Parts: sequence; structure tokens; C-alpha cells
Amino acid sequence: YTSNEFLKYYKDLGINRQKTMPRTPQQNGVAERCNRTFLNMVRPRWHEHNYP
Repeated sequence: YTSNEFLKYYKDLGINRQKTMPRTPQQNGVAERCNRTFLNMVRPRWHEHNYP
């Protein structure tokens, strides 16, 4: 999404939005790494609160 409302939402949350070229499998690695980094930060907190 590229509406002004979404752009403001991203900015308010400090989200760095990156555009990619369509049909470029190399970009999948960037997304996968971001997902792994996020999960590595979240998992310890899940365990602190006894979430499965």
C-alpha cells in the first residue's frame, strides 16, 4: 500500500519501508532475514510470559 495514511502510519511507528522489484527472488532473502531478526527479538519475551 502506498496511500498517505499508510505512509504516515509507517513513519509514526519508525518502520523503514523498502520497495523491491517484482520477480526478483534475491529480495526474498532480505524479507526472510527481517522476519528472522524479528522472531529472535520476540521469542525470549514469549517464553518470559509462558506463551507457546
